[in-house]
Amino acid sequence: VTGAGKQHKNLKMVGDVMLTMAGQVGFSADTLAKAMYGVESSGYHGADALNVLRVAAEGAKVDNADLTTVVDALTFAMRAYHDPVKDAAQVMNTLIASAAVGHMHLQDLAGAMGNILPIASTLNVPLAQVGAAISVMTDAGTDANKATTSLRYGMLSLVGPSSVGVAAMKSVGLSAAQVAKVLTDGGGIPGAFKLIDDAVGAKFPGNASKADAALKNIFGGVRGMTAALELSGAGFHEMTGNLDLINQRILLADHNVSDWNLVQKNFNQQLDEFGASAQAAAIKLGQNLLPAATDVLHVLSSTVKFFIDNKVAAEALAASIGATLLPTLLLMMTGFTRILI
Repeated sequence: VTGAGKQHKNLKMVGDVMLTMAGQVGFSADTLAKAMYGVESSGYHGADALNVLRVAAEGAKVDNADLTTVVDALTFAMRAYHDPVKDAAQVMNTLIASAAVGHMHLQDLAGAMGNILPIASTLNVPLAQVGAAISVMTDAGTDANKATTSLRYGMLSLVGPSSVGVAAMKSVGLSAAQVAKVLTDGGGIPGAFKLIDDAVGAKFPGNASKADAALKNIFGGVRGMTAALELSGAGFHEMTGNLDLINQRILLADHNVSDWNLVQKNFNQQLDEFGASAQAAAIKLGQNLLPAATDVLHVLSSTVKFFIDNKVAAEALAASIGATLLPTLLLMMTGFTRILI
């Protein structure tokens, strides 16, 4: 309520569903609560927030990833591309498939997506294309963070090239407007990279050093060079192949989280679900006992406050307790002395 914008009246409903969900997805209620903060902070509330949380939890279990990190990636992507909640599973499947075809885990990809999603979505580059490009770059040995950073600078250089970039494009028979249009108007990453790769190859056949220099200038210098080199030539064909695999996996999964049905059959997952269910049951029991416990604490707190505020009454109580306990203490001490003797 205070940090993520949730309405107070919805707390019990959401809490009850999360306790039930814990046993279904195998994450503890505490873990779900921490992840839910990220969902709510992203602007999803009520039933929508719970649906997003469930999709993220299933996706995190599929690839054994940190739930909060996956929540961030999923909500970043959905917000960046303005995807409705009903398509949350498809967005999740795009991330899962991208990690699967590349040399990375979902957590690696999820942690790096913040570098690229705002730019890619603004340029109308689909999430699946971004995932395919990163998969090729990680296969080449570039970690996900560096891959997304290089790809971001490269794309920005194509739509807003420097004077050096404009000259480099012109030297291979391209115009800056032509390249930008292909990238943002349907061709996306594969279209723009193929256009540039073909033009550079035709201009400098068999001259790798001049071709690399042209690519470096077109893609904004050193920062975009990694993407330029790894997504050209053989890398381009791998990217288009990976893109096909990603799209096939999304299509096969439909609106379910890919491979979640397989994860549920796993023994460790079943143990996690059992443990989470037991914890949720204990929490529910505690919630039922909470009103009575609160009443007791209120009485105790009021009593303590009374004696703090009333010194005379406190001293009288202490004297009374002392008078009651003194004979017992003396008797115990006498018996102890006899034992020693």
